Amino acid sequence: MRIAVLETGTTRPALREAHGNYPEMLIDLISDEMPGTLFTSISVVNGDSVPDAKEYDGYVIMGSRHSVHDDFPWISALKKLSRDCAERAIPQVGICFGHQLIAEALGGRVEHSANGWIAGLQTYSVLGSQDHGDLVTVSSLAYHQEQVVEAAAGARVVLAADSCPLAGLVYEGKNAFSVQCHPEFRTAYASGLIQATSGDPLEPAFAEQALATLTTPPHRQRMARAIAAALTGDDTVSIVRALADGSPA
Repeated sequence: MRIAVLETGTTRPALREAHGNYPEMLIDLISDEMPGTLFTSISVVNGDSVPDAKEYDGYVIMGSRHSVHDDFPWISALKKLSRDCAERAIPQVGICFGHQLIAEALGGRVEHSANGWIAGLQTYSVLGSQDHGDLVTVSSLAYHQEQVVEAAAGARVVLAADSCPLAGLVYEGKNAFSVQCHPEFRTAYASGLIQATSGDPLEPAFAEQALATLTTPPHRQRMARAIAAALTGDDTVSIVRALADGSPA
């Protein structure tokens, strides 16, 4: 398989040397789950052309400090790519900004969260994972102010939290899966990012609260398996099962 990882935002220079850029983090997360896959990083935020949907077997749209509402040609081109992928059922995965972009491209709506900034370790319910009435949860790192507030027609919610009800979406029949969180983040990077942005844009007291959540590790492997399942064209049941760590979907 040939997977394009689209860089839509850059890491801060002070953090990049130790942690890499976002495509590198994503490839590090999922490469063991997708042996033999060729990953290509394409930095559309830095001027690389947005590829045609038929150029690769699948796409991952990464996070960004930009809004999906910003008037940049590369954002419009990414929305077209997302629609083209959906029409052809070419696998696509969205992370944070990518989650929002796919939603907007396919008919959803993105706005600022009513809760303001959300950062640190978040716990999400895995919808459809109930086994004998128990709802399974999965934890992942997050850092966002905007989020999807209205899903496109046909989208199925698979991850939800009180602060982010549409945290994970599967577009059945379109081979698209997206999450509002940052499964590619390691705790050390999340900590560095929160500390670096304490005071701007995060309120210092809120940043301290976010840092305090980082004592528990995120469920990286479960998120990696779900992303790999989506990129290889697996169905919603397989994605939910991966998120739920094998619990029946």
